[in-house]
Amino acid sequence: MRPMVVLMLIASGLTAALLQLRSRREIQGGFTRDVNLVNVGIANEPVSLVSPPVAIPMVEVERREENPLLEGATTVPVVVSPTSVQEERPRRKPYEPAPQEKVERNESDDRPVLDELTRSSSVLTKNEGRISFATRYELSEAPVLGIADDGTPILTTAKHRTLAAILAAEYGLGHDVEVLGELPIVLSQAEDSRDGSSNESITSLGDVRAGIRFGLAREDDEYPDVALTMQLTAPTGNSTYGKGSPTGLGHWRMHSAVSFRVTSDPVAFFGSLGAGYSWAREISGVSLRPGPNVSFSAGAALLLNDATTFYLSIAWTYTGDSHIERRPAPNSSLESGSLTVGILHRRGGGQFVDIDFSMGLTDGAPRFSIGVSWSLVERPRSTSIRPGNP
Repeated sequence: MRPMVVLMLIASGLTAALLQLRSRREIQGGFTRDVNLVNVGIANEPVSLVSPPVAIPMVEVERREENPLLEGATTVPVVVSPTSVQEERPRRKPYEPAPQEKVERNESDDRPVLDELTRSSSVLTKNEGRISFATRYELSEAPVLGIADDGTPILTTAKHRTLAAILAAEYGLGHDVEVLGELPIVLSQAEDSRDGSSNESITSLGDVRAGIRFGLAREDDEYPDVALTMQLTAPTGNSTYGKGSPTGLGHWRMHSAVSFRVTSDPVAFFGSLGAGYSWAREISGVSLRPGPNVSFSAGAALLLNDATTFYLSIAWTYTGDSHIERRPAPNSSLESGSLTVGILHRRGGGQFVDIDFSMGLTDGAPRFSIGVSWSLVERPRSTSIRPGNP
């Protein structure tokens, strides 16, 4: 029995030794695997020390990163597991500037304001209309051609105070042509400069005016706005020829002018050059004719925003000698120069309000005048609008 017991004890000891050796190998193998995984930064949880080792295949992946500021690219080998490989993102391309697109010239928001300010150089489109109402007070002192009580033509100097209410309208016919008209109602009072006596104030219709305007050029990168205006004035006002308070010139008169406008944002430049002629008329059997005249004006407008503009302009007119019985009257020529400042504001619905103040620069010019006007521009909805016009 004793040999059998001894053999059983030896077998038990060998078995225990083998199990202990196996346990040590499992511990060493699991720790090594866990260390390897941690070293490559993939395993976030330790491997169980009692579970059998799990074979995890390793994959070598090339990660390529491109830097747009460098000419080449760098390749860094990294050992990762398949579970950590993410979907490859599209590579960034070096920065390339966006292609420059050609921008067409669109209608500017400030164009309606400029069109209203420089009406003489802008032509309404077909079926487009404009109506305005203005009031103006003026004080002037200038030579007046008249008739004495005995019928002798005389040249006197009179001081005039006038308050006028002017109704004007324009209508576009198309093809850069428009017609226009003006109907003034004038309150006038004249004062003789020689003795200071004043004449009775009078209110009557002033000289009615009608005309036509042709657009010669439209403003673009090469040309300015250019228009030709021809107006005929009828002697519908009260002409006293030095014997009362006049509300009109008393003669048929023709006036033509070429106007232009050039825009260089935020400034616009405008001007005109014109000439006028008056026909003779017999008064008390004597033929009288005011002298012809030439005129020019120039100004600039500063666009404060797309609805308001401030402007300044100068105007000069030279009137030749008047003629009495076809002979020039001595010292009857006249030079008139004035400076005007004003502000124009656009309201909604095509409405505009203009306030201006003028002062004379020469003896023959009005001493000063102040005016306020309201205008409405109405365009047809059924017709197209030419580029660059409101």
